[in-house]
Order: sequence, then structure tokens, then C-alpha cells
Amino acid sequence: YVLTVDLTAGNDKGVLSFKKIADGEVKPEPAVVQTLYFDFGSNGTNTARGEQTENPDGNGNYWNNIVNNSGNYATAGTVYSSLINAENTQTTYALTLDSRFTTNGASGGGGLLAPTGDNLGDLAIPSATGDYFFIEQSEDNSSFTFSGLDKNKGYKFYAFGSRKATDVRTALYKVSGYNNDEGELQIAGTNCGGEGINQNVAKIYVSELIFPDDDGKIKFTIARQEGSYIALNVLKIEEYTNVER
Repeated sequence: YVLTVDLTAGNDKGVLSFKKIADGEVKPEPAVVQTLYFDFGSNGTNTARGEQTENPDGNGNYWNNIVNNSGNYATAGTVYSSLINAENTQTTYALTLDSRFTTNGASGGGGLLAPTGDNLGDLAIPSATGDYFFIEQSEDNSSFTFSGLDKNKGYKFYAFGSRKATDVRTALYKVSGYNNDEGELQIAGTNCGGEGINQNVAKIYVSELIFPDDDGKIKFTIARQEGSYIALNVLKIEEYTNVER
């Protein structure tokens, strides 16, 4: 047998994995080292467009608020550094906006104001699902990049987008590093979330395990598959150890 201990998240939060050695080959089980949560949306100055998530949330998790800094916009080049994980431990990771994003949400902006745990699990935090970043009708895509990541770790992305509207709006979320993944998510449309519910209330894009490029970076792109304005409300990242590129 082989015992692996990963202390990335702190000495008191070690991740243990224990696996039998078969045929002379050691293959420890992949294990989650740490989780990071992101609330994309308003800085709360104008509560009609949304609010930041207060820490910790009702589940005891800590969030990174990625918010506007110039009117209703989050400007290209903005760096959100010293990101924290769900345990409120500071990491060396940063998020940089490659493009300008517009923010909106709350009741006037059609955010998801009453998420349920049955539908979204740990992402069902109203302040997080209630507002969002979005790309304008005239924009094909916008992106942000995570840097300082551990090239020996793998990262799984969980993305949720929702905006109340009767027209069909489908996002194409793309994640690119050493390897790439992408997936569609319908965020709006008549009965999209059930009879009489014109927004996504339960579907989440889940990526394959993505490894950072040689510079320790992973890019997340919000693109348009169908429709006008395309939103991203919430992002969760799980960091895995005992994985190979």
C-alpha cells in the first residue's frame, strides 16, 4: 500500500490518499486538495444590480467576490489577487480580466434570487446566483485568466449562469491550459428552468480535469453559442492532487 499526504491547503488540512499497490505500479487515488468559490457580479454599491457574498456563507464556505470597479463595468487588466479557498486560507493564485465585463443582476437584472440546495448544492447562495458578469450583444466572447497555479495539480471547473428572459440564451464556456475543455449551458429561455420558469435554475457546466500550461495559467472564456447577452454568475474550482498531465 502507499499513503500520500498533501499539505497544500495547510498543515491542519492535509489530504490523505491510501491505495493498494497492484502489479508493482503505484497509483494513488486522485483527491481534492482545496476548493475555491467565486461570485461574479456587483460590488453592492447599487443593490438594485446585486451584492457581494458575505463570508462565510450558510454552509461555512468562503468566497472570492469578483466585482465591478468602473461604473457597471469590471475593466480589462483588473487583477484579483491573493484568492482564498473555501476554508479562508489565502492562496498564491490570482485572477486577471483579459477583457472588460459588464455586471448586472438582482430583481431588475433577472438574476436567480431563490436558488435551492436540491438544484445547485453548495452553489445555492442567493447573493452569488443573484448577479453576474456578462458579455454584451456586440461582443463575441470575453475571458479571464488564473495564474500562479500548481502545474502538478489538476483543476475541475463548475460554472453556473442564469438570467431571466424568454429568448434563448446559451453560453459556451471554454477552459484552456495544458489541455482544453468546453461545454454549452442554456442560461435563459421560455420554460428553461421548468414550466413558467424562464431561467436556468439547476444546470451546471462541469469541465474535465484541466492542467495549467507551462506558465501555471488557465484561461476561462465566456462565449456565445446562441442568443444575445451571455452571463456567468458563479464558478467553483476543485484542485486535485495525485493526477498526471
